Amino acid sequence: MELSLILLTVSLILCETKTTEPGIKGRLTLRGLQYGWQVGLEEIHKQLKTIEIPEVRGSVSVTILGRIDYYVSKLQIKNLDLSSSDISFSSDTGVNVFINKGQIQVSGLLNINSVLFSASSWLELSVQELTLNGTVGITCDDFGHGAVWNAGCSSNAGNVNLRFHGGAGWLFSMFKGAVMGPIHDALHSQICPAFSKAVENMEKVLINLPVTLSVDEAALFDISLLGPPLITEKTFDLLVKGEFDGRFHHWDLPLSPEEIILPDIDSRMLLMAVSEYTANSAGFVHYKTGALKINITDDMIPKQSPLRLNVKSLAVFVPELPRHFPVSLPLVLQVSAQSAPNISCQQDSLTVQVSADVQAFVVYPNQTWLPVFQMQANSLTAVNMVLSEETFGATIYVKNFQLTLVHSNVGPVKMDNLQKTLSFGLKIMTPVLNERLKKMFLLPFHLQDPIVHVEKGYLLIMTDLLVTTLSHYKMKPENQLYSERFTML
Repeated sequence: MELSLILLTVSLILCETKTTEPGIKGRLTLRGLQYGWQVGLEEIHKQLKTIEIPEVRGSVSVTILGRIDYYVSKLQIKNLDLSSSDISFSSDTGVNVFINKGQIQVSGLLNINSVLFSASSWLELSVQELTLNGTVGITCDDFGHGAVWNAGCSSNAGNVNLRFHGGAGWLFSMFKGAVMGPIHDALHSQICPAFSKAVENMEKVLINLPVTLSVDEAALFDISLLGPPLITEKTFDLLVKGEFDGRFHHWDLPLSPEEIILPDIDSRMLLMAVSEYTANSAGFVHYKTGALKINITDDMIPKQSPLRLNVKSLAVFVPELPRHFPVSLPLVLQVSAQSAPNISCQQDSLTVQVSADVQAFVVYPNQTWLPVFQMQANSLTAVNMVLSEETFGATIYVKNFQLTLVHSNVGPVKMDNLQKTLSFGLKIMTPVLNERLKKMFLLPFHLQDPIVHVEKGYLLIMTDLLVTTLSHYKMKPENQLYSERFTML
């Protein structure tokens, strides 16, 4: 059972990650693997008292005493020492697990019955010099799930010692020698089968992990593996499709991923590259599904703003508007993307280019909407990714913002004045918005000294890991994310 838990922990660490090139590429270094192994061992020691060991029944033949039936219950692991263990990568295969001079101590209540007597005593079984050399092969199946198999195992139970305490312990010591051999042989014969069982349990977990994640009402996210992991003596690379797709309809993307080359760095535990292809596939799918649109109403504008969405306020920019609408009716700005956003990663530069149609409507009391003028908005926004030990987000800076009049039903529109006013408003609101954006997501794990680089074609994250008690994953509600999507762009 304890071996199964160790290997399952390693499996989950490795999985924390068909076009030819991946949209996402993850790398676990040898340093990260060995850290995960130590974390797994520490967790097992914490859980020793909760590990259930099945009851044992059997019989032995002892000189003079004859046949003795035994029954061992209340088995509990008192100590487990695998401090001399190690884990490493097996090139092109998977992971090697090596345990040397392992020790385990188990206590339990032993009951015996024979034709002459019945008795009970507490026993303490200790095994020293326990060794295991096993290899877990790692690949993927045809559906993009991770897959594992037992690629080899050898073991030895080492030295076994048995002591009795209380009750008829002196009586049990008389046939101690008769049971030591069978106990040693039973342990020796069960170590590798236990290893195989642990690998089988890992396979069951992996086959049930989803390869497609639900993102929102519009999109799904494909995280299937494109092929077996690339394994060397120092690194373990996962190639993930990393592509967004429509929830109810598939579109062929008008773009393809470029090659991702991770740096040859073994001083960090985890490296992950997210390509601009992945980000652009998200924008493309949301554009095609019509999700990139929003209606801006007056109640969405900060109360301290002198500019309001009504006829009276906008008359400054549309002088003839009051003549068409003597009563100061409210307006709605219907903003919708004209094309998919373009996310571009260049060396040390991440930008988002957006082209949107802005249609202004006057809203009558009976909720009838009347179009008054239409504009086109183009923006180029610089994005700085912000990654801390516990949060992930971004800050933005609008590098270029242009408004062009497409059509007006209410006479001339002073576009220069309107653009200057909106540009000034963006400068005021951007710092406020950035305070919200830079800590938008609370990570479900703890990073240590994370670094984010923007490379040509992808975003590179390099970090160490610090495993603590996992906090609940928190993110903004889906409707808030929709409301902020245009604001960010």
